[in-house]
Amino acid sequence: MTTDETEDGKRNSLGTILIVVIVFLAVAYVLSCGPVLWLREHGYLPSQARIVYWPLDELAIRSELAGTALEWYAELWVGPPPP
Repeated sequence: MTTDETEDGKRNSLGTILIVVIVFLAVAYVLSCGPVLWLREHGYLPSQARIVYWPLDELAIRSELAGTALEWYAELWVGPPPP
C-alpha cells in the first residue's frame, strides 16, 4: 500500500465521520425540542428559549407534514393543547 492510498483511506474515514457527526447533530437538534418544551412548560426555562427552535417553527409553518410530525412529537412531551 502506498502513502497516497493510506492518505485517501484517511480522508474517506474522516469524511464518513464528519457526515455521521452532522447527521447526529441534526437529529439531536430536532429531538431536543421535546425536552426543552417540557422544561419550559414546567418553569425551568424562560419562554425566550423557544427562539433556538425558530427554524423548526418555520418548517412546521411551511410544511404540513413536518408541522403534523412536530406537533405529534411535542404532544408526547407536554400533552395536547387546551381546547
